[in-house]
Amino acid sequence: MTRASYWGHYGPDEWDEVLTDYMEAPTAGADASGKWGYYNAGAISGKNGYYRSVERAQAMGIDAATWRNYDVDQSDGDRAIWGRRLGYQKGTNIYNNFIAEKRRNWEDEVFRTGLNQNYNVSISGASDKANYYLSLGYMNNQGMRQDDDYSTIRANMKVNFKVNKYIELGANVNFQTRQNAGPQMSQNNMLRNNPYGDIYDEDGNPRLYPVDQAYAQPGYNWAYEKTKYELEHGSDSYNAIFNAKINLPFGIVYQFNASPRFQYDQYRYFSSSDRPDADPNQKGATRNSGRRFDWSLNNTLTWDKFINKVHHVTVTLVQEAEERRYWSDNLQAYGLKPSDSLGFHATQYATKDFTTWSSRDTHETATGYMGRLFYSYDDRYMITGSIRRDGYCAFGSSNPYATFPSIALGWTFSNEKFMQPMVEKLHMNNGKLRLSYGVNGNRSLGDVYAALANLGSSSYVQNYLSNSGEP
Repeated sequence: MTRASYWGHYGPDEWDEVLTDYMEAPTAGADASGKWGYYNAGAISGKNGYYRSVERAQAMGIDAATWRNYDVDQSDGDRAIWGRRLGYQKGTNIYNNFIAEKRRNWEDEVFRTGLNQNYNVSISGASDKANYYLSLGYMNNQGMRQDDDYSTIRANMKVNFKVNKYIELGANVNFQTRQNAGPQMSQNNMLRNNPYGDIYDEDGNPRLYPVDQAYAQPGYNWAYEKTKYELEHGSDSYNAIFNAKINLPFGIVYQFNASPRFQYDQYRYFSSSDRPDADPNQKGATRNSGRRFDWSLNNTLTWDKFINKVHHVTVTLVQEAEERRYWSDNLQAYGLKPSDSLGFHATQYATKDFTTWSSRDTHETATGYMGRLFYSYDDRYMITGSIRRDGYCAFGSSNPYATFPSIALGWTFSNEKFMQPMVEKLHMNNGKLRLSYGVNGNRSLGDVYAALANLGSSSYVQNYLSNSGEP
């Protein structure tokens, strides 16, 4: 986060000199006669130091009386004369603040020293048969910008049970609710403000603009803007992992994992038409909501066996499945009548002609199967072969599955007797060479329905429906 780019090197104390230099600088454009080219916009014939303060003019060798006599109006003192020459109009707030040298550092209105708070409480325990862990946390973080706030509440539970020597059960459950920042300021516009502008009027109410509207660019006042906006933006999520392990006969181990996840997102935004420059038909409420439910399932069988201490065989069989579903509704309701005082809480009062709504739902499924065989002789020579069969709904109905084989050879040379001198010389704990070949797949598609033909409303011939809804 930086200052506005073209005022990046100047603070409020340097503004006057920067403005003076700008008024005196050569400028590209048309001069008084209409001729295009470079000319000195600040050059006033016979009035050297016209745009400078009386102190800077005196430093140029121009006496104060001569400097004052450049203008007929010499009221309110030397600083007022200088301010009028720089474009500050009599009776405006920035004219009065300029004379009083009442400056504002707009960086102080944008940035802050943020306070980050993080609180956690937990309890845990264990026995020969079970262990558990429970925690509850709250976090409230302030960013370096005054509109950057984030808060969340988290809860976590972990439990594991050893039912008997054959069965183990476990669960890891998490819940989180979070709220993001409210209405966002325009940082650059705030930092571009004139340092003689005001945030509040004489009654303590936020001004519409920092500078009186007599000027073409009255500025931007976030203190006022945030009173005309309302934003609620956050999400609630729940996810869990349930697992089981069963020791079967003949050294076979069965493992099971199930992971459901639920998330609800909400975005509610309101922009009030209660301001002088607002069009009620372009102001109103936005309500977006989304709900997501995902789950994944994994079943694994493993047989791991040593034969005569030198033969090591591992057989692994895996079955996987997953599903993702998402539902979203979006509403933009403008032209709230007779009043928008209820904000996004009463969208039924919107004008239909200025209201849009839409929904989007998606559904994805995938499944996979894998078999892997590993063999090692004397922990020196290894071979691994595997084959996967994966299916994904987005691949289309004609080719939903693909097969991915792989093979790998390994040699742990550090376990060879004839390699021991080199291994010891290099202080090597383990040395291994591995060569592998396999086929990979990619299901990262931008649109899960890319392989399907969708109905659409358009005047183009490749769509099924016309704009009137006719085939």
